[in-house]
Amino acid sequence: MSGVIDKVLNYRSIYRETRISKSYNGELHAKMVVVIATSIMLLSLIGLEQPTVWQLMTIPVTFFYANVIEYAAHRWVMHRRISWLSLVFRRHTLQHHRFYTYNNMLLQEKRDLCATLFPLSLVLFFFIGFALPGALVVNYLFGLNVACFFIFTASAYYLMYEVFHTLYHIDYQGWITRQSWFISMKQRHQHHHDVRIMQHCNFNITFPITDWIMGTLYRDENH
Repeated sequence: MSGVIDKVLNYRSIYRETRISKSYNGELHAKMVVVIATSIMLLSLIGLEQPTVWQLMTIPVTFFYANVIEYAAHRWVMHRRISWLSLVFRRHTLQHHRFYTYNNMLLQEKRDLCATLFPLSLVLFFFIGFALPGALVVNYLFGLNVACFFIFTASAYYLMYEVFHTLYHIDYQGWITRQSWFISMKQRHQHHHDVRIMQHCNFNITFPITDWIMGTLYRDENH
């Protein structure tokens, strides 16, 4: 076991030296993620005009859609080498999963947030490449109010993803981390970082809805 830990610590040292800029500020990175997501959420509400109850149903529908996208992107993009998306695979499978392993889940310093959060460039890529086109289609089919709710919920889901994922990898004790549902999600994510099963289970970082539907939900209390 000590040999495995030494290997992880050695990789972390190399990663910090070669992958993280000297000017990188982990706390600023985290704040920027919150600012970007929150700003998009607030801006999306500006266009609302007397929303109806049926239009509000966009929120749970988009939440489920985002859960499916989270699962699909994690399972078939982050863990599969696709030529034009190889950067995502490399950053997640080859770097993130080496930086954080089943027995080494916690970051050691704020700069390690570089290996935890999505780069801001990828945030913009996902928004421009996926959220915005989806919103344009929704606007065309169902109108501006539904499109606004779509963007609001998608942005809120992304923020939740980043917050939960970060909490899985830091030693933080607070109200949310003491809740049984959160403890279960954190344990499921830890199992996902087991190299033996990471390609096969627990692809939802947030709520394991699609994992349950797809039969890839795994939790072993005696691991």
